[in-house]
Amino acid sequence: MRLLLDSHVFLWALNDSQKLGAKTTSLLLNPSNQPYVSVATIWELGLKHLKGKLPYSIDELLAGVEALGLSTLSIETQDLQAFQTVELTHRDPFDSLLVAQAVAREMRFVTADANILASSYTVLDAGQ
Repeated sequence: MRLLLDSHVFLWALNDSQKLGAKTTSLLLNPSNQPYVSVATIWELGLKHLKGKLPYSIDELLAGVEALGLSTLSIETQDLQAFQTVELTHRDPFDSLLVAQAVAREMRFVTADANILASSYTVLDAGQ
């Protein structure tokens, strides 16, 4: 299964957080699954680093992607086309793009964001 991690889920995995549920941890460790982090996530977290809200630089985040055995997912035109159709209640552009990427690429989006979990999109609850 191809999994796309939400930004906070990537940070939880990077920090070996207990916030990740047992099912999610199992999915991430299962070699038959392919977990991804979007370049949009690296960009979003890099912006937070520049504002002093996150200790990890872009280079450290990319090193974390590699250390965890994750792959990066680029932004393609199909993602932008899907972005136009995403409807989330909180209208966060990064969340909308990540959901669009998951839809366009037929991936499972892994999140603990209550707004996204309550949406009509097929997602996996990272807390489980």
